[in-house]
Amino acid sequence: MTKLLARIRRKASILIRTLAGHRESEAALGQAANRFWNDFASPVRAQEAHWRGHGPFADDAVWLKLGRGHLEWLQQVLHSQGRVLQPRRVVEWGCGGGMNAVHFARGAQRYYGVDLSQPTLRECARQLQRERLDGFVPVLVDANQPRAALSVIEAPCDLFVCTYVFELLPSVGHARELLQLAWDVLAPEGVALVHIRCATAAFTSRSRPWGYEENMAHNVTFELVDFRAMCEGLGFAVLGVQAVDAVPELNEKNYAYLVLMKPLVAGVQSAPGAA
Repeated sequence: MTKLLARIRRKASILIRTLAGHRESEAALGQAANRFWNDFASPVRAQEAHWRGHGPFADDAVWLKLGRGHLEWLQQVLHSQGRVLQPRRVVEWGCGGGMNAVHFARGAQRYYGVDLSQPTLRECARQLQRERLDGFVPVLVDANQPRAALSVIEAPCDLFVCTYVFELLPSVGHARELLQLAWDVLAPEGVALVHIRCATAAFTSRSRPWGYEENMAHNVTFELVDFRAMCEGLGFAVLGVQAVDAVPELNEKNYAYLVLMKPLVAGVQSAPGAA
C-alpha cells in the first residue's frame, strides 16, 4: 500500500508540473547531468552507466547480449540495403562501460568513446583492453558543450552509435544538438544507429524538463514520427526503424531504434518500408 501511494503521489506531481508548464533552463539541466554522472558515491551509478558486473549486468550474458544485439540489427538493416558494415572510425556517444564498444570496435582503426564521466571512460577502456581491442580514444565532454568533442574526434567518421542515451540527455534542445553533431561528424554515406524512448498517450511518458535526477530515463522522449521527422529535416535518410515494446533485461519499455544514413547527395529519400 505504501508503494502504491508513492506511485500515485509521483504521478500526481508529474501531472501538476506538466499542466503548469514547469521547466528548468537547459543550462541548469546540463549542469545537473554533469553532477549526476560523476557522482560515484552513489552505489547504483556504475549500474546506470552500464558497467559490466553491476546490477542486471552481474549476469555477463546480459551485458554481452544487449550490445551484440545492437550490432546484429544494424548489420541486418545494412545488408538489406546491399551494404556491409566495415567502419574505420567510430564515434559512440555515451559509451558507458563498453557494452557496445566491445562489439562495434572490432576492425575499427579509431573508436571514439564520448562520455560525461572520466571513471566511465576508464572502465570502457578497460573492457576494450580486456578484449585486446586497440584504437580507443576517450573523449570527456560537458553536457552543455558537446561540440567541444569535435576538437578530439577526427571527422569524418563512418559510424555514429548512440543507445540508451537520448532519454538521459538534459533536454530536447540537447537532443537536437546531438543529432546535428552526428550529421556533422559523419562522412557522406556514413551511418548512425540511434535509440530513443518513445512517448505514448500517457502524460507521464512526455519529456520532463525539470529535476534531472528525479526523472532519470524520462528526461527526453519523442513520438517516433516526430523524431523521424527531425532526423529527415537534418538531411538523414532513414534506412530502418525498430520499435521495441520492452527490454526485459533492463525492466524498460517503449523504445525505438533507428538506422540513419548521411546521403552522398543531399535530398535522398528514406528507404521504402523503413517504418
